[in-house]
Amino acid sequence: MTLTEILDKKSTTEEKLEEVKKLVDKTRKSYGNEDSTIEVPVVPTVSGVTPFNMLEANSQLHFVTKAVNDMKMMAMEAENDIKGLNVEKYVEMLIATNPTLANVGVPSGLGLL
Repeated sequence: MTLTEILDKKSTTEEKLEEVKKLVDKTRKSYGNEDSTIEVPVVPTVSGVTPFNMLEANSQLHFVTKAVNDMKMMAMEAENDIKGLNVEKYVEMLIATNPTLANVGVPSGLGLL
């Protein structure tokens, strides 16, 4: 299943995020950077700039969807610009190194808050 298919499914936000996490973990393992730490990105919110892992599930899903859409555009542009590009490998790299996707499900460390 692709990220787009996961995001388009009729399931709960939490289920979508769990499936995204599984796919990203599998992709990072295949790419070879599953042991690399990718910093938690900060994202703009109405409350100011906030670490991604501090967001509620609905907000995380919004930024995951945005990241996937951005990667689609980058992949299409790269395919047009780079002759002989292995698009599947390029997309694998985009997914495996994306800070938003790499930090889905990472606990905030704030325990009871």
